[in-house]
Parts: sequence; structure tokens; C-alpha cells
Amino acid sequence: MVNSLWQLSGFFAEANFLPPGCYSDHSPCIVSLFECHRKRSKNFKFFNMWVQHRDFNEVVDQNWDSMHVGTNQFILCAKLKGLKQPLKSLNKREFSHIAERAASARIALSTAQQSLHDQPSNVFLQQQVARFEEKGCISIGVGTEFFLSAS
Repeated sequence: MVNSLWQLSGFFAEANFLPPGCYSDHSPCIVSLFECHRKRSKNFKFFNMWVQHRDFNEVVDQNWDSMHVGTNQFILCAKLKGLKQPLKSLNKREFSHIAERAASARIALSTAQQSLHDQPSNVFLQQQVARFEEKGCISIGVGTEFFLSAS
């Protein structure tokens, strides 16, 4: 019905064969020809949790110093566009699987607290609990912030 050149030009064809019915042995066919809607990429979304990350300022500084020529609005848009991929990479590297990280931080903290409860004078366990509390609060806070911003 269509050739590959026609499909490459952005059009799509579909044929639906309906049941023959009770009076005929012929199946009606509905042919639809329409323009193919290419999937748009998801809009970029800025998460406030990135600002609290230790590498955020460095990522912004490295990419903000790039030189662009044009109107102030064009320069701003070009710089923001240049930040998009590095911020996506930061998000993927540091903030992926937030729910799982928060859950594992809770478990590690709970285990360390139980060990400290059994050996209250152990200095190493005291330091470990303090580290896990800090890490756990950050993970849980980031997870909460992410899920609140997503809703």
C-alpha cells in the first residue's frame, strides 16, 4: 500500500480488517492514512534538591562560563540549554533510585542504632550512627522533596 520512501517522509498507514458479519464472507477494511506524530522528549524539569548537592555549584560554574554571541535573551537561553545535559547527568549519577536509597539508608541506620544500643560505649558505632543519621536524613529528605515536587 505504501513504500518506504513514503514512510520516511513522516506518514503512517494503518489497515483494520473488521469481521465479515453474518451476510457476507468479505471482511471490510478501514484504511487510515495520517501524519506520524513523533514522540516529543519529556520537558526538562529543575529539581530544588540539586541545589543542595556538593557538586551543583561546580557544574553550574563550568557550564555557565561558556561564551555566546547574541541578544541577552539568546545568551541566557543558550546558557540554560548548555546546563540541561550536565544537570541531567548529575541527577542520574547522584539522585537515581531515590526511594531505594532512602529505604536502604533507613535499614542501615536502624541496624547501626541497634548495634549501638547493644554496645553503648563503642566509639566506632557512635560515629557510624552519626554518619548514617546524616546520610539517612539527606536521603529521606531528598526522596521526600522529589516526590513532593513530582506531584
